[in-house]
Amino acid sequence: TWFGGGAARAVAWMPPRRRVAVGDPGGESQEEEELVVASNSDDPHERPQLHAVALRGGTPRLLYGGDYDALVYQFDGPGLLLGRHTFDPVVGDRWKGYRGGKSGFVWLDHQGKGDFKRLPLRSGTAEAEDLNVSCLMWGPNDRIWFVADPDGSGNLWSATLDGQSLTKHSEHELFD
Repeated sequence: TWFGGGAARAVAWMPPRRRVAVGDPGGESQEEEELVVASNSDDPHERPQLHAVALRGGTPRLLYGGDYDALVYQFDGPGLLLGRHTFDPVVGDRWKGYRGGKSGFVWLDHQGKGDFKRLPLRSGTAEAEDLNVSCLMWGPNDRIWFVADPDGSGNLWSATLDGQSLTKHSEHELFD
């Protein structure tokens, strides 16, 4: 068990379509570690929402309100990334060039205090549409990493914290 030893145990039950991040998402209690889980358990339309659950167990606490599915911690600082529609690119019908209302979007909070600003991630000119991003990561050197498909195939990309300096790191041509 990588939570510090001991036997594995359930801390909460929530239905399928979960993503987990370990850390301190802030909020009311800064004194204990919490598990952050994206679950659609409370939404009749199956939109995921982020919940924090104390590692000791208890009732899940809704974070940030809204249908967000990813919370990513800064590699070596207080910042947070919040993702909407960034879950799994192959689940549902929003992959392979999708640019509709369920495209993946990212919000950034530099200080980790809940003050999120939308991060524009666009390929090409400023008039270009936002990228449909998924699988968010925050790497070293203040770059965020993600999977996107602006050229028709899912590849690994990164960008600076202002959404600039977009760099493609893989060259898959047939990845779905």
